[in-house]
Amino acid sequence: MALDRLYEFLDGELTADANASIERHLAACASCRDHAARERAFLAAVRAKCPTGDCPDDVRARIADEIRRRRENIPPS
Repeated sequence: MALDRLYEFLDGELTADANASIERHLAACASCRDHAARERAFLAAVRAKCPTGDCPDDVRARIADEIRRRRENIPPS
């Protein structure tokens, strides 16, 4: 459940109850906590490359591909 809604959690899009539930899970689950930390770092890198949210098409395509890979657990090429 926590990983299914991880991007919503990291983007602050969840209700307070759902957010608290995921925070409790991450506090108790090292594997999910590590995964969340990697995704936070990924999102921070995206935000650093596109601080205004206006990314060039090639960057947007690479980001979309990386998100798809991560969701489907596909190793990077």
